[in-house]
Amino acid sequence: MLNTTNSTEYPTVFILLEVEPRSPHRAEIIESMKTICRENSSWKGYDLDNSRAWSRIVLGRSLQSFLSTEDHTVSIQKFFLDSLDELSKIKSQYSHLPWDSSNSISDEVTDDSSSSTSID
Repeated sequence: MLNTTNSTEYPTVFILLEVEPRSPHRAEIIESMKTICRENSSWKGYDLDNSRAWSRIVLGRSLQSFLSTEDHTVSIQKFFLDSLDELSKIKSQYSHLPWDSSNSISDEVTDDSSSSTSID
Protein backbone atom coordinates (compact mmCIF):
# COMPACT_ATOMS: atom_id res chain seq x y z
CA MET A 1 0.00 0.00 0.00
CA LEU A 2 1.42 3.35 -0.93
CA ASN A 3 1.13 6.11 1.62
CA THR A 4 -0.27 8.99 -0.40
CA THR A 5 -0.32 11.41 2.52
CA ASN A 6 3.43 11.22 3.10
CA SER A 7 5.42 10.19 0.04
CA THR A 8 8.68 10.11 2.04
CA GLU A 9 7.65 6.95 3.92
CA TYR A 10 8.23 3.50 2.54
CA PRO A 11 5.21 1.54 1.33
CA THR A 12 3.82 -1.28 3.43
CA VAL A 13 3.38 -4.83 2.20
CA PHE A 14 0.45 -6.58 3.82
CA ILE A 15 -2.46 -8.94 3.82
CA LEU A 16 -5.77 -7.99 5.35
CA LEU A 17 -9.09 -9.38 6.44
CA GLU A 18 -12.08 -7.08 6.34
CA VAL A 19 -15.80 -7.00 6.96
CA GLU A 20 -18.31 -4.60 5.51
CA PRO A 21 -20.56 -2.43 7.69
CA ARG A 22 -23.78 -4.14 6.58
CA SER A 23 -22.68 -7.73 7.07
CA PRO A 24 -25.34 -9.73 8.95
CA HIS A 25 -22.48 -11.57 10.71
CA ARG A 26 -20.56 -8.42 11.62
CA ALA A 27 -20.71 -8.74 15.43
CA GLU A 28 -19.36 -12.30 15.41
CA ILE A 29 -16.69 -11.42 12.85
CA ILE A 30 -15.54 -8.35 14.79
CA GLU A 31 -15.20 -10.41 17.97
CA SER A 32 -13.11 -12.96 16.06
CA MET A 33 -10.93 -10.18 14.63
CA LYS A 34 -10.36 -8.74 18.09
CA THR A 35 -9.39 -12.20 19.36
CA ILE A 36 -6.92 -12.64 16.50
CA CYS A 37 -5.28 -9.30 17.35
CA ARG A 38 -5.13 -10.15 21.07
CA GLU A 39 -3.58 -13.56 20.41
CA ASN A 40 -1.06 -12.34 17.82
CA SER A 41 0.38 -8.86 18.20
CA SER A 42 1.51 -8.89 14.55
CA TRP A 43 -2.10 -8.30 13.48
CA LYS A 44 -3.39 -4.73 13.87
CA GLY A 45 -7.07 -3.84 13.94
CA TYR A 46 -8.63 -0.81 12.27
CA ASP A 47 -12.14 0.57 12.77
CA LEU A 48 -13.19 -2.49 14.76
CA ASP A 49 -15.48 -0.36 16.91
CA ASN A 50 -16.83 1.80 14.09
CA SER A 51 -20.07 0.19 12.91
CA ARG A 52 -20.24 2.43 9.82
CA ALA A 53 -16.78 1.57 8.46
CA TRP A 54 -15.25 -1.35 6.67
CA SER A 55 -13.41 -2.90 9.62
CA ARG A 56 -10.17 -4.74 9.05
CA ILE A 57 -7.22 -6.47 10.57
CA VAL A 58 -3.87 -6.19 8.84
CA LEU A 59 -0.67 -8.19 8.94
CA GLY A 60 1.98 -6.00 7.35
CA ARG A 61 5.52 -4.69 7.38
CA SER A 62 7.21 -1.63 6.00
CA LEU A 63 9.11 -2.31 2.82
CA GLN A 64 12.07 -0.66 4.51
CA SER A 65 12.33 -3.55 6.99
CA PHE A 66 13.20 -5.92 4.13
CA LEU A 67 15.90 -3.79 2.50
CA SER A 68 18.63 -4.69 4.98
CA THR A 69 18.28 -8.42 4.34
CA GLU A 70 20.67 -10.28 2.06
CA ASP A 71 17.99 -10.69 -0.63
CA HIS A 72 15.03 -8.44 0.01
CA THR A 73 12.98 -10.03 -2.78
CA VAL A 74 13.28 -13.44 -1.15
CA SER A 75 12.50 -11.89 2.26
CA ILE A 76 9.32 -10.28 0.95
CA GLN A 77 8.30 -13.52 -0.72
CA LYS A 78 8.87 -15.40 2.55
CA PHE A 79 6.80 -12.81 4.43
CA PHE A 80 3.87 -13.37 2.07
CA LEU A 81 4.17 -17.16 2.17
CA ASP A 82 4.35 -17.13 5.98
CA SER A 83 1.41 -14.71 6.10
CA LEU A 84 -0.65 -16.95 3.83
CA ASP A 85 0.16 -19.92 6.07
CA GLU A 86 -1.05 -17.92 9.06
CA LEU A 87 -4.18 -16.92 7.17
CA SER A 88 -4.85 -20.57 6.40
CA LYS A 89 -4.60 -21.41 10.11
CA ILE A 90 -6.98 -18.56 10.96
CA LYS A 91 -9.48 -19.75 8.36
CA SER A 92 -9.32 -23.25 9.85
CA GLN A 93 -9.67 -21.98 13.40
CA TYR A 94 -12.61 -19.75 12.45
CA SER A 95 -14.13 -22.03 9.82
CA HIS A 96 -17.64 -21.22 11.08
CA LEU A 97 -17.34 -17.68 9.70
CA PRO A 98 -18.70 -16.95 6.20
CA TRP A 99 -15.42 -16.57 4.26
CA ASP A 100 -15.43 -14.91 0.84
CA SER A 101 -12.38 -13.88 -1.15
CA SER A 102 -12.86 -10.70 -3.18
CA ASN A 103 -11.17 -7.55 -4.35
CA SER A 104 -10.98 -4.89 -1.71
CA ILE A 105 -13.36 -1.98 -2.08
CA SER A 106 -12.21 -0.07 0.97
CA ASP A 107 -11.14 3.55 0.55
CA GLU A 108 -7.62 2.93 1.81
CA VAL A 109 -6.73 0.16 -0.63
CA THR A 110 -7.01 1.61 -4.11
CA ASP A 111 -4.40 -0.37 -6.05
CA ASP A 112 -6.23 -2.68 -8.47
CA SER A 113 -3.66 -5.41 -7.82
CA SER A 114 -4.47 -5.46 -4.11
CA SER A 115 -6.84 -8.06 -2.85
CA SER A 116 -8.27 -9.01 0.45
CA THR A 117 -10.23 -11.67 2.13
CA SER A 118 -13.58 -10.52 3.35
CA ILE A 119 -15.55 -12.22 6.02
CA ASP A 120 -19.14 -11.51 5.18
